[in-house]
Amino acid sequence: MIKHWAKLSCLVLCGQLVATACTTENDDDDGGTTTAASGGSGGNLGSGGTTANGGTTASGGSAGEAPTTTTATTASGGSASGGTAGGAGAGNEAGSAGAAGASTEGYDGGQITEITGPDTVTNGGTFTVQVTIPGADDEQTFQVAVNGEAGDNVTSTPNDDGVFDISFAVPNDADGDQVTVTITPLDGDGDAGEPKDFDSDLIETGTGDVKVTLSFDQDVDLDLHVREPDGTFINSESSSPSGGALDLDSNRFCDPIDGINIENIFWPTGAAPEGEYQVGVMYFGNCDVEETVNFTVTITIGDDVETINGSFEPEEAGDETDIIGVATFTVD
Repeated sequence: MIKHWAKLSCLVLCGQLVATACTTENDDDDGGTTTAASGGSGGNLGSGGTTANGGTTASGGSAGEAPTTTTATTASGGSASGGTAGGAGAGNEAGSAGAAGASTEGYDGGQITEITGPDTVTNGGTFTVQVTIPGADDEQTFQVAVNGEAGDNVTSTPNDDGVFDISFAVPNDADGDQVTVTITPLDGDGDAGEPKDFDSDLIETGTGDVKVTLSFDQDVDLDLHVREPDGTFINSESSSPSGGALDLDSNRFCDPIDGINIENIFWPTGAAPEGEYQVGVMYFGNCDVEETVNFTVTITIGDDVETINGSFEPEEAGDETDIIGVATFTVD
């Protein structure tokens, strides 16, 4: 369904989503997703939502052992705090895979003391947690698992005071009341430290062939805008005859502040028109917040997921004529 992604070098949109100066770099490849996009406030579009075999759980046996019962297992991996790859005991169906599991014996590194992050997430979105390893001043590799499903390992450089920013993607089909992200530190030999969990409430949003989700880290009013190929705008004020609509609008007019800090636009299956789409973000109101606002836009089309990171400074709030373009994509 995706024909290509476009890489934007410059796109500022005034009143409507019209490029004033931009170049594109496209790559058509049998419907595959190719390059990432950047633009607007300096956001970068990178890969996201990937998964890999292996799982992470909060409990398990010691190295080389398989417990007879577990409090949490995954579909395709061993326990980060349990044994290395090996046969599973009764009641531990996932333990036989074991590839993602690693023994805590021999781990040579600092342990996670704290994880902070968003109180609320939504299916199909990408979010960031802050992981603290006191005294850490070098890059660190972490295994990241969402609801027990481990993805690729993530290597991050600490900010100050040993705090690492770790992004994670919530699966589009996530359901229930809560999402648990499990972060496990790994040393240079691949040995694992103690895993630590962080829980967020889950708000389910609409899904279909195409889904665009905006998340941000301050209690402000950011607005998500998408223009369809025929010029139809979808935002908090307008939906589309195609069925595309915004179904989650956070902190509208700063009254009330709901603290969800997520907006979502989606098209039901089979409804998204063919052609090129443009995605933009507006800083409508700062709601008395005088700090930098970091945001992430996640674009999901079928099984392809891309993310764009950007930010707004306090002085950029409140100009209702400016929509910052962050990406274009084509539905074929």
